Amino acid sequence: MLGLAHIGTARWRWSLVLAAGAFVVGMAPLADGDLWWHLAAGRELVRTHEFLMTDPFSAGAAGRPWVDVHWLFQLAAYGLYSLGGLRAIVLAKCLAVAAGALVLEGAVVRAAGARARPLFVPAFLAALFLARGLLLPRPIIPTLFFLATDFALLEGFRRDGRATWLAPLPFIQVVWVNVQALSMLGPALVAAHALAAVAGLLFARRRWFPFADEHAPGVAAARSMCALLAALALCLVACFATPYGARAVTLPFSLLGRFWPGQGNVYSSNVAENVPPWVLEQAAPGSFGYLGVVLALLALCMAASPRLRLSHFGVVAALGGQVSSKFSQASSGISG
Repeated sequence: MLGLAHIGTARWRWSLVLAAGAFVVGMAPLADGDLWWHLAAGRELVRTHEFLMTDPFSAGAAGRPWVDVHWLFQLAAYGLYSLGGLRAIVLAKCLAVAAGALVLEGAVVRAAGARARPLFVPAFLAALFLARGLLLPRPIIPTLFFLATDFALLEGFRRDGRATWLAPLPFIQVVWVNVQALSMLGPALVAAHALAAVAGLLFARRRWFPFADEHAPGVAAARSMCALLAALALCLVACFATPYGARAVTLPFSLLGRFWPGQGNVYSSNVAENVPPWVLEQAAPGSFGYLGVVLALLALCMAASPRLRLSHFGVVAALGGQVSSKFSQASSGISG
């Protein structure tokens, strides 16, 4: 009994350190001009009681169609600003970062076991500190929280096979798709688990298949696969639950083209936010290097189990791919 109490106390201590550390690291200066644009859009939403379908701010783009996929974030940010000014926004951001860290901790522990907690907490806080310049009051903050929540729910489902773990996913997606264009990461994460379940059902008994079972013993593989595919279908349908319909769904894919340098792509070389990280790295070494540290540490924590699952491999490969691209693209001599 004393041993269990000691384990429980140690667990809460690690969680407390993680939450407090993430909260403090999140208290970065407000150095993002985009926040004022979001606040202005939120103000217009409140003033007009209508969704913004055209650009009301830019002189050169006034009246042009605008797919404002951030409208829910803008409304929330303006509400916080009206209640407590910039301090309220910073406080909410810090709370979201801390909450996301705790959710991710729970997901990692479910995936890799309790032994991963002493590894995850200091590694995550170190990575978060290195990336503190990115913790701006932008829609990316709720996106990170939603991503951690989805992963935690999927890990809970993997552990006991109860469909109640998957039930919140479409509702989270409805909120997410009205907060940021990166909401497509939600269905992508569900798809990684669903496709891994399909592959496990087909190839788990083959000797050449190196991955661990996707689900805990006693959980019906076929039933779990069907549940994951159903959740994926519902999440994809939820992506259209926005005032902008299909235009909001296709926007992320159209924006991806702006990140690839090319002779006819003025966005990739003249707009700072669209310049690929590996290009900026050559002009200002170290500017994006810490992102590799963040992704590598998260991948390390997720891969802490003796045998990696295929669903986790997909996520780790995506993270590791971002790290490797930094070096491969830099060595290829691409310039902005």
